[in-house]
Amino acid sequence: IMLLLINQVIDGYVNSTQDQVFHMYKITGQQMMFFMNIFTTLLLFAWLSMPWSQELGLAIAFCQRHPAVLKDILLFVSFGALGQCFIFFTLENFESLVLVTITVTRKLFTMLLSVFLFDHHLSRNQWFAVGLVFTGIGLEAYVKQAEKTKMADRVKGRNMLNHSTNDVGLNGYKNIESTDRRKS
Repeated sequence: IMLLLINQVIDGYVNSTQDQVFHMYKITGQQMMFFMNIFTTLLLFAWLSMPWSQELGLAIAFCQRHPAVLKDILLFVSFGALGQCFIFFTLENFESLVLVTITVTRKLFTMLLSVFLFDHHLSRNQWFAVGLVFTGIGLEAYVKQAEKTKMADRVKGRNMLNHSTNDVGLNGYKNIESTDRRKS
């Protein structure tokens, strides 16, 4: 549980920092993805080149013993890159809150699919947690829709107010005097 909490804290920090970088420096999603991948690659190779790290040698030896795994690695890398394109597109155009909602929803449906397809069983507390996540997603969608409706009503009300004060009388018909005054 502690690792999950650490993951959530770091994820929240990274997402808010990415939002700030997008707004401050006006970069594209592809640029952000490129520089993050370069930085991650440099850190990875720095770690793998340390004398105490044998991971790279072990991975190469494993691939030599089991060459069929290379196809799976290639598929994993390809779908990961495609997924990253969608992630950074979403970050650039919709901000991190939308991305987190999409990610949580995807993980939830993946977990439910696993439960139903492979006959996994969830405890009562786990089903309660699933319900909480669905409730949160539903409430977020409801609040967003309510905000859109409220904003549309405000804009519509403003347009009606401007229209009524310019050319339309209290009875709803065009005010001839105001039209005549503008012409003269």
